[in-house]
Amino acid sequence: MVSKNIANPLHSAQAPSHSPPLIGPLSPKSSPSMFSSALSFDHWSRDTLIALIAIFALLPASTAENQSPNYTLFVGVDLFLQHETEVVLIRKLERKKALLDTPNRDVVPLKDGVGFTWKMATKVSSVSATIDGLDSKRAFSPANDPKLQTMKMQSNVQGYLADRVTVAQAGIAQAASNASFADAAAANPYAPGPQSFDETGAGLMVNADAALDAASLSMDSLHTSGVYDEMTDGDGKPNQYDALEVRFDISSDSPIANAVVVVIADIKSGDTVASTSFHREVGKVTPKPRRVVITQLGMPAGYEWEATKIYLFNYGEEIPTNLSERSYKITNDQAGEFVQIAHLFEHKNQTLSARPVWSVAPLSLMGASDPRIYNLPVALDIDDQGNLVHMHETNQGIPSSVRTVLQQMTFLPALDSGKPVASTVTVNPADFFKD
Repeated sequence: MVSKNIANPLHSAQAPSHSPPLIGPLSPKSSPSMFSSALSFDHWSRDTLIALIAIFALLPASTAENQSPNYTLFVGVDLFLQHETEVVLIRKLERKKALLDTPNRDVVPLKDGVGFTWKMATKVSSVSATIDGLDSKRAFSPANDPKLQTMKMQSNVQGYLADRVTVAQAGIAQAASNASFADAAAANPYAPGPQSFDETGAGLMVNADAALDAASLSMDSLHTSGVYDEMTDGDGKPNQYDALEVRFDISSDSPIANAVVVVIADIKSGDTVASTSFHREVGKVTPKPRRVVITQLGMPAGYEWEATKIYLFNYGEEIPTNLSERSYKITNDQAGEFVQIAHLFEHKNQTLSARPVWSVAPLSLMGASDPRIYNLPVALDIDDQGNLVHMHETNQGIPSSVRTVLQQMTFLPALDSGKPVASTVTVNPADFFKD
């Protein structure tokens, strides 16, 4: 359950070396000027490059002619999981499993109490969400909840008293039957000695009525005494808190089909402060705010809560929210320049194929729940600026849904020894879903 932060490079635009850069969309008319200067990265220091990226990306939106700042530059997290002997990047989180960024695309089950490791990373996205009313508080597990324990006790007592009432009611009927025999016995002149009052028919009925009255009175007093109300709030029992409850409202102007929330909370147990992390599937997020309540069990008994941070993912790609750190609005061109600089720097002297940028997938993919609609590999010609210049027709043709999505995608150009080059690559839009 307890997790740790690998590093906290809050100003860094560099993702882990085995992780694809998370970037914004490119304008089809992106200027090549930045690319030609970027080819001389070899003599630049990492800090110089990061400063250049930050300065350029944060230029006022008005510097981009006729463009609105529809993209968000923000600081998010890359999530990792211990797998065998390595700490491996997580490609996608699902309810009870994680898809890992390994050569075999391993899928591992997530057991309760297994936390993540994370690294802060600068990212760009064309979609964002809003989280309002975030509230975190200590809570109880069902087994340790004083209110539930009181309810269980009350239920047991109620059951016992109800049984007493039932037995007393049956006793009335039995006493009436026995009373007739007692009265007959009392009238028998040959009966040995006089009867005591309890042995008479009247005595039997009086005792049976008294037993019923006592049972009924006990049942009534249970509901009117208030003795249990004082035991239901858990106050005065801080050592029993062993769960964390997180509540918030979530919405997004652009629908998000498969939202997963990752919670990273700072807690204190004794003199030790540590971070714990867990995730929950939220499902579809729409413009209409929806209430989300998450309860995480397994906290150290009597812990103290200090802080909570929320991170949102959709099909493995992080979505910025109003709670994201260092969030800035930028334009299409600014996002495109950021993409290319980060890509070239991250893969200096490497040879790579062109590829799509899933973190800024078209809105139709972000809001889609059925991968089959987009499941078609298509060969694409991508120029050295990352622009789609030609789409090769398939034998069965290209459905309009697939064609439209491919035309809206952002691509990173192929690299030959670190230099961007034109190439042909096969892309299946359904790969966005990472199934």
